[in-house]
Amino acid sequence: ALGDALGLPMEGLKAEQIARRFGDKIDKFAFAGSMGFVSDDTEQSALLARSLCIYPDDPEACAEQFKLSLLGWFLRMPVGIGMATMKACLK
Repeated sequence: ALGDALGLPMEGLKAEQIARRFGDKIDKFAFAGSMGFVSDDTEQSALLARSLCIYPDDPEACAEQFKLSLLGWFLRMPVGIGMATMKACLK
């Protein structure tokens, strides 16, 4: 999660662009001032881990729990959501 938050502002950029904008050392958050936010990747990993903890032996119940958790997360309008995740949640 920490690496995700540090790297979020660089997502999709080429190495040269990152070096030009952020220098050669990335050691502080650069998104929304000095705050760090994780992307949808970390958020979804946490939601899935929670679902697996609740229903470790029931794949169908785990999937349903994840689906409901993902919907709740999406409705809270998360900061680091990607376009592909947004499209999938709308479906």
